[in-house]
Amino acid sequence: MARPQVLLLISVLCVNSAVGQFNQCFGQQQCVEFNSCSDFRNYYGVSALKWPRSVQEQVKNRLCKVELRGHERVYSICCSPPKSQYANTASPPWGQHQTTSVTKPKGLALLDMKSCGKDSKEKIAFGKKAQVFEYPWMALLLDEGGEIRCGGTLIAESYVLTAAHCNRPPVTTVRLGENDISKPIDCNYSEDGPDCADPPQNIEVGKFIRHPLYSTSKRRNDIALIRLATPAKLSYSVRTICLPIGAMVRNPEPKEMIVSGWGFTEHGKTSNVLQYATLSLIPTSRCSSTLMALSDAISLDEASQFCAKGKNKVDNCAGDSGGPLLYNSRQSSAVQYGIVSFGVNSCGEQGAPGVYTKVSHYIDWIAQNLE
Repeated sequence: MARPQVLLLISVLCVNSAVGQFNQCFGQQQCVEFNSCSDFRNYYGVSALKWPRSVQEQVKNRLCKVELRGHERVYSICCSPPKSQYANTASPPWGQHQTTSVTKPKGLALLDMKSCGKDSKEKIAFGKKAQVFEYPWMALLLDEGGEIRCGGTLIAESYVLTAAHCNRPPVTTVRLGENDISKPIDCNYSEDGPDCADPPQNIEVGKFIRHPLYSTSKRRNDIALIRLATPAKLSYSVRTICLPIGAMVRNPEPKEMIVSGWGFTEHGKTSNVLQYATLSLIPTSRCSSTLMALSDAISLDEASQFCAKGKNKVDNCAGDSGGPLLYNSRQSSAVQYGIVSFGVNSCGEQGAPGVYTKVSHYIDWIAQNLE
């Protein structure tokens, strides 16, 4: 029997149901009643009007059947197999915020969802300096001349997550375990003496995997993976960050997140020391209005992009492209929610929000490209 919250889906699904066109389930997904699908268990009993827009879109795109039972409609959606069928993966594959693709995510077993995101604490423009060991998943992307092009994050021993636009000019080297780029060895100092990290690891790029639908003109699908030529050596200063999968998905979405990188500061130059700042998420509609007032060429996609902005001129700047926007999960692990995509090069001066690629929207694509 349909539940009240499912009946509210009529406003979301009416276009499909009115014309009798429903989605076909592929792969191992099965067409089951909404309240029997574990993918959305966190939304049972919650009004559909309060669901994140991305979840509403997922349900709409997975609608496979509508039945009339008595005077009520019963909705069925394409649902992933039970967790037991993924016994060899680190965690339930797609979690609450999966995308509409239904191809089995073969690469998720490469993600260590138990040890990722540890040792996270709270410069980007008007930000703060990070301590050694504080953001061990941070990566620097270097071109052939050794110049810093972008930031990124280590998500598996052989993979770095970044922005698609970061490969111009081509990235040839990824540096891991870095904090202060002006020093050969990074150390924290206290009364007990120095606590030093291992030397940074410079690893050649094996392949730059850009999203096939990346658009430079529309600034959409700005996401890419870098396959390292050799795996990174994990240590206290080199660790992976968590992705928003399964138990790592935070519901509701946090209002504040942390952005980090070596990019341009308020003084217009790159910082030697890794910086971080706290930003607040802002509604996409309000963000779009603000950005369009500064540039009428900008149009945002709410399903795959979002905006964040800091207080007191705190902001990300151009050189931080490809870096992470993260939050701390219930497991006290750092989870990457966004990738720095673009902004209106004000470095906090005009108060314009930064635009981020929504990682949860691309979990399937990421998994399909991990080997």
